Amino acid sequence: MSLDWGCKFFTPKNIADYVAATICDPKLVVDLFSGSGCLHQPILNKDFDVLAMDIDPSISLTKTSKADVNCLISDCLNPYNVKKAISEYSPVKTTIILNPPFRRIKAEREMYYWQEISKVSPKKLTNRIECLALASALVAAPINSEIIAIIPETLTRSDRVSFFFNALEKNYSLKILKTFKRARFGIAEVDIVIIKFKKNHNKQLVSLINESIPSSKNDKKIEIPFELFRGCIRNPNERATQTSVRDLRVGGVDIKGQKSLNESTGKKISKAGDILIARVGVRTIGRVGQIKSGNAYTNESILSLRINKPKERVFVYNILKSEQFTNWIKKEVRGTSNYFLPTNNLKKWIASELLKQQS
Repeated sequence: MSLDWGCKFFTPKNIADYVAATICDPKLVVDLFSGSGCLHQPILNKDFDVLAMDIDPSISLTKTSKADVNCLISDCLNPYNVKKAISEYSPVKTTIILNPPFRRIKAEREMYYWQEISKVSPKKLTNRIECLALASALVAAPINSEIIAIIPETLTRSDRVSFFFNALEKNYSLKILKTFKRARFGIAEVDIVIIKFKKNHNKQLVSLINESIPSSKNDKKIEIPFELFRGCIRNPNERATQTSVRDLRVGGVDIKGQKSLNESTGKKISKAGDILIARVGVRTIGRVGQIKSGNAYTNESILSLRINKPKERVFVYNILKSEQFTNWIKKEVRGTSNYFLPTNNLKKWIASELLKQQS
């Protein structure tokens, strides 16, 4: 990955070897965001041309770049840079491989790149670089080209970009080839997937993506008879007396608060009866507890669930202590190097469970 994007993660050899094994005898392989060249290194001895592209000027000095690799300094998120580079070769069977940066991009750059991809003023689609990179590769690729990419596993399950991957699955036969759990990229450990899809038509990509965005006109609004809010520590005194994720347990725990705590300006404190849920952490996510007396300060790692009706409060707390909640977390957890629970998703899930109970 490129240093210019604020990160430099080397593709592990076992993952690069797997990508190389999935390439189906092309005449040209294009490695986007090639960085040091780890991803294309296993294919250097094969009988096809390799084009390595990256915005980082050090690409031409990488140790894996040999005489048979054409290194080009260029912005890979702009599809017309990629398309122009590929056009320098005579029409040949092409495979594009990429391990893009796992991060977001600033809003103004997001709109610039989506405009380059669509050549119109697009909607605000997504600021994930991985999605922009896949879109750029699709626009630049010749017809019948294959694209093989490494992306975070959580991205394929994200509600926010589900429309994007639905469009690729429906229109470009996207498949998940393999999942690598806790793959090590430098100092980071990430669950990643290898995806593969094929460009078999020249339809307008952004139009296909927009078709996959669900309409919200007919969505029913769910009445939520509870509050779910994050904690907020404002000063050292609050921090010294806070309830942390270490105080919570899988299966629940009773928490004794303090009798006299003042609410911070504009922020709520957790009170007797509130259910506390750990929203972050690889080992701590999903731990729960309930304040039996007094009040408690909590930080942003904890969500406080306040249900005024005792019967419904007991019902929800029992669900949160059950295996049902544990299984739901496994499906909904987000994040790459550190896991977190999306607050809105949790709010909808609790609301749906309450509706089931009422019916």
